[in-house]
Order: sequence, then structure tokens, then C-alpha cells
Amino acid sequence: MGMQIDYFPIILSGRLRAYRSDNDGHEITLFYSSIGETCSFALNSILNKEPSGIGSIIEEDAEIWMLPGRKVDEWIVKYPAFRKFIFECTNQKINDLLSTFDSISFMNTSDRLYKYLVDLSNASGSSTITKSHQQIANELNTSRVVISRLMKHLSGAQLISQERNKVELL
Repeated sequence: MGMQIDYFPIILSGRLRAYRSDNDGHEITLFYSSIGETCSFALNSILNKEPSGIGSIIEEDAEIWMLPGRKVDEWIVKYPAFRKFIFECTNQKINDLLSTFDSISFMNTSDRLYKYLVDLSNASGSSTITKSHQQIANELNTSRVVISRLMKHLSGAQLISQERNKVELL
């Protein structure tokens, strides 16, 4: 986080996770970006020549086309389809952030966990999620013990099945 972005990423395959972290290393997942998407925070960093306020990490093998930042202004003016793509992606990420804000503000942890699993499944296109309870806890900014207890509850409600480092949405 806090880095100046010099290239505008467009995801051709794979998935990225955008997150925000504090000085102690605690983090919260903001949204996922997958095929055909980009990160509006990267655009903001490029256009305003300011460091990005978020970090991102590749969650599954990805191919990313990187447009040099100096070309972004030119392409927005020159190519209406690119401008439309930018606005659509920005709108989608604003909606994703509002959804994250709503889940943090208005949902209990169990509902937040299930929503996170569904969102992750939708982003990956698979009902199987390969993450440890600790990884999930880190992304939701809670403890592993809480996640393990809630996973057991979701499993008992037959919403998920689980194995070591793997969750299957039912």
C-alpha cells in the first residue's frame, strides 16, 4: 500500500484480491477483480499521480495486460470504448466497496463469512474455495478460532462441506 501505480492493469485471466491494511498488518478484503476487470484505485493513482490507498495480491494464476500509465489519459480521450470500460469498472468497484461496507457495518460475523464465501466462489467461478481458516480469518479481520467455530456451524446447517484448507459451497 501507499505505492505510486505506473501501469494500468486489465485482468485477462485469474483473480486479484484488493485489501486495505493498518500499520499492525491487520487487513480486510475490499473486493476481488477477475477476468475483464481492472482496479479503479490503480486508475485513481495514475490519473492523480498519488500513491494507491490499497494493496492487491494475485489469488490465482493470472495474466494481466499492463497499459503504461502515461497512455491512460490519452486512451480515455481517444477511445470511447476504453472510457466506457473505465466507467463501468469504476461503478462496479464502488458497488463492491458498498457491499463490503454494508457487510462490515450491518451483518453479524456468521453472515459476513457466508457472504465472503459466496463472493469468493462467484469471483473464481468455482464452488470450491481453497483457503485455510487462518487465511479466511485474516481477510475478514477476525480470529481463526471464530472462523473455525462459524465454519462448523455452516457445515452443520449444510451450507458448506469442508476438508483441510478447502471449503465447498453446497
